Amino acid sequence: MPRLSGPRLASLALCLAACRPSKPSADPSAADPPARAEEGPEGPAPAVEAPAPERPDEEPEALAEGSETPPAGQPAQPPEQEAELACRRTGDERFVYGIGSSSMGSLLGPMLGRQIKERFAEVTFRKWGKSASGLARPDFHDWIAEVPSINSDYDPDVYVVSIGTNDAQPLYSRRYKWVRMNDPRWEELYAERIDTLLDLMAGEDRRRRIIWIGPNAFPKANSRKIGPTIDRLLGERLAAFEGDAHYIPLYDATSPSPGEYIETVTLAGSRKPLRAWTEDGIHLSRFAVRALMIDPALELLAACFDPA
Repeated sequence: MPRLSGPRLASLALCLAACRPSKPSADPSAADPPARAEEGPEGPAPAVEAPAPERPDEEPEALAEGSETPPAGQPAQPPEQEAELACRRTGDERFVYGIGSSSMGSLLGPMLGRQIKERFAEVTFRKWGKSASGLARPDFHDWIAEVPSINSDYDPDVYVVSIGTNDAQPLYSRRYKWVRMNDPRWEELYAERIDTLLDLMAGEDRRRRIIWIGPNAFPKANSRKIGPTIDRLLGERLAAFEGDAHYIPLYDATSPSPGEYIETVTLAGSRKPLRAWTEDGIHLSRFAVRALMIDPALELLAACFDPA
């Protein structure tokens, strides 16, 4: 498809940013009744009736302190990409798109958007946070089905992803119906979905940079069982991906040893320890979101947008 440039590109980008219609997800009522899922930090995805996806340009109410709580894991670190591979933009627009579950809409997304605006004046940030969404339940919300429309409407330079938090539950598959977490097929299917989403976000030319923020550790039974697997698979698949993909692992940063969890974090430029959790002991505080999620993401964005 030919790429627009100059005034026509700017005009089209402004129109799309203002006018993008919401994209309905697959109707879960057409699927078989779901198996009972263990409850995640946002609760299990609705079993029968799912609301329409939030518009990416809407600003949901922010949580008081925390974002979504990702499950635990221990990923492999991906190799650093060569600078010349990062964000090879052919036009004048600079665009970052964030996708994820509740934290992308309520805390992580708004905070990241403010930091991007402050640091990279020429960059536009748009987010889409869908509560309780992930890769395990495409019958509720299918990110794989949504990304092609995001590419067509916005053509981002960078994707920032926060998906995995709500996936500590049985996985829905049209072929197998419900795959429980102790079924070996669970890992295989989940890894395939990571690969598919990476392929779609990167594009055929592998131009787009992908920054995937992983799940943190937290003390809940289903996350302790499958959380480490989710985190490991994310790290492995991003490391193996032949594109400009980066993984920000949070497991080691939030749980230095099994069964132990950090109590405080320290922001860059400050010596004062700040609490790492909200009152529920599950959701990360705004200080931890800034220190462990946003600051590393900004470093990876700087390779694309910072002239220095």
